[in-house]
Amino acid sequence: MILNLGVIDVPYHEQNGTTTGEVAQRLEDDYKVMNTFANMHEDFISNAIANDVQKGIEDIMGGAQLSGVSLNGACDKIIVMFNYFIDNKQMDGLVDGVPTKASLMGKNSRFKKGKQKDVRPSFKDTGLYEQSFTAWVSE
Repeated sequence: MILNLGVIDVPYHEQNGTTTGEVAQRLEDDYKVMNTFANMHEDFISNAIANDVQKGIEDIMGGAQLSGVSLNGACDKIIVMFNYFIDNKQMDGLVDGVPTKASLMGKNSRFKKGKQKDVRPSFKDTGLYEQSFTAWVSE
């Protein structure tokens, strides 16, 4: 069983065909965003998975007919924690170049002028990268 972290690949409308997959790959190559998240929150991730496994075992012992244990709840919790990780600037100071220059300048494509008054979280310009983040389990 493998826990995967990634993004749902969708295009950025304002960036000439660039997709969230391409942006995620660049951010991973340059800053190791998801790798840093996974390392920083390893205990949280492990506990979320362990809780789902325990619940599945309890369901089976209680007579439920299951074909396997679902880790959907754990994956949902990991997605929420990733959003918290980005929104609360948890990478700031951990990796060279973070906070990013764009975040310190308040660059924000969601605003008409392309800028906000104060610093924004790194890796959250349009919000699409964060919104497209997902976690899933594969064999």
